Amino acid sequence: MSEIATSSHQEKKHIFFAYAEKDEFDVRMAEKLKNHFIERRLRVYLPRENEDINTKIANGIENAAVILVFPSRSLQMSKSGSKLLNYADQTKTPILNIKICEGFQPRDWLGTILAPTNSCSTDFNEVMKSLISMGIKTNNLILERNEKNEPQPKEKYLFYGGTRSGDVIAVYHYFGQQFPMEFEFLGLQQGKVFGQGDDEVGAFTLAGQYKLEDGYGDINMHKQYIGKHSVIYRGEIYLRRITCVIEGHWQINNIYNRFFIRLTLPEVYEREMEKILSSKASRRQGSKVMISYCPCQYDLAQKIAEELVAKGIPAVCPPLRMHEMIKIAAEQARVVIPLMSEAYEASNISKYVLSYVDEAGIPIVPIKAQHPYSQSGWLGVICAGALWTRITNVNDIEKTLDNLIGQLHPYISDALDDEQHLAALVDGTLVQGYYMHWGKKFDMKFDMFAMTNGYIVGQGDDEVGGFVINGKYTCLSNKEDFKFQFKKHYIGQHDVQYSGTTTHNESQFFFDGKWYLNHLSDNFHLEVSRNQSSGPKGLHIMLSYQWNNQELVKRVADMLKQRNIPIWFDIAGDMKGNINSAMAYGVEGA
Repeated sequence: MSEIATSSHQEKKHIFFAYAEKDEFDVRMAEKLKNHFIERRLRVYLPRENEDINTKIANGIENAAVILVFPSRSLQMSKSGSKLLNYADQTKTPILNIKICEGFQPRDWLGTILAPTNSCSTDFNEVMKSLISMGIKTNNLILERNEKNEPQPKEKYLFYGGTRSGDVIAVYHYFGQQFPMEFEFLGLQQGKVFGQGDDEVGAFTLAGQYKLEDGYGDINMHKQYIGKHSVIYRGEIYLRRITCVIEGHWQINNIYNRFFIRLTLPEVYEREMEKILSSKASRRQGSKVMISYCPCQYDLAQKIAEELVAKGIPAVCPPLRMHEMIKIAAEQARVVIPLMSEAYEASNISKYVLSYVDEAGIPIVPIKAQHPYSQSGWLGVICAGALWTRITNVNDIEKTLDNLIGQLHPYISDALDDEQHLAALVDGTLVQGYYMHWGKKFDMKFDMFAMTNGYIVGQGDDEVGGFVINGKYTCLSNKEDFKFQFKKHYIGQHDVQYSGTTTHNESQFFFDGKWYLNHLSDNFHLEVSRNQSSGPKGLHIMLSYQWNNQELVKRVADMLKQRNIPIWFDIAGDMKGNINSAMAYGVEGA
């Protein structure tokens, strides 16, 4: 029996309700809507008895798919409400404004946070339509068979404490003076940083990421003063026995100085404490920074890639073709930089490519390429919580490149300079297939489908809509056929799990198995052309052309690729690393 990929492999998300808990009317309205979600077996966050605001931020906001906010005068005056929603806004967690007070217009901090958000009434159907229009993955909110809506068990942290408990000492330096940071709480868990406190400037929330290996690593944090400016903190984190030290530099524009944080851990640190269990973390990692852009951003994308390469960071600016971008992301990308803007958000190519990147678990480090601009919809969901660098034109690159490299460093510090050898079983677009549902056959059309080094990647469309796929395959005992499973993510909609086994003949693989969506299931079939050897291993046809003939050479390349003939040309990203050695490989292997 083939292995079934179930929703247990997906990250469990919940809906968080933010309202004034001491206002009877607000409580009644929020609880009424919350019960509609509970009755339909959708996962909502239920706090434990007497749970404080710090725990709500750490547990409730961190894994929320969306925050439903019930604005009122009581909420606007709530100190805990301001801290909670400031953290949600800082981490870019999607927010939906549920209007409960006719004529009430949020002002001050609440008005600022809710101004760019969608709004609707308390009608459950209207709320669900709003969530879908925001790109919320509602299938991730469905409870599993034996799961219940109940307060979540207390999670284990690498560190969780505060200044008053004596296990946090934190200071920053400015103009020769040292200023203390008083943390109400600070937490480290599974690569994430979260906290809230006060200092000389005012109250703040803290969010960020860290990466550890053998007790040492990099850390990036974003300190947001409530109703004021923000500060970027970058540095190193290292742990020994029960001590954790975080130190580095803070920066606002061109002003920067040192900071220092010492934590006393609850137990002796061991490497096993930081193993992040994630189905996304097991993907084959590439070695390059890939720029994701839309048509009007080509010059900016190309220039950013060139500047990164000049700094010794392998980078690729792929051709503006959807399936090429997805393929390069799957095979080469260690991290992806989307150039966020209104044009990027409106681009269908960008939507498909970044949706695949997100589904594959490839780290995303955004650039905000337009100002003023605030990402929303599908882009806001994917980039929620990510720290970004502002680069709106080529003149900004020199000033902010170090900033960007600092954001990239946790992901590329251990990247291999040499490309991993790619064993491609399938590398083309020749795929035919269908899936069955209620006795009917529905065609699946693929623009791209590839099987490389145990991974499956693809992009296409069918009756439901456009989709990307991401999955794995392993050899069966005969070593010629495979067991496989992949997730089919409909852009802006739901996910469907596919699993089964392959058979083959000389020219094709045949994929047969079942698809699964909640309690629905049926058969599917794919016929995929195999890569055929056209000569000694490693040889290819090299395409030489003038730069103004790119469109022509791309068409020739497509014709050759459709016949499974290996090619080499620099538009496809083959001109990588050292240019001389790349050209040597292109010529000598031709």
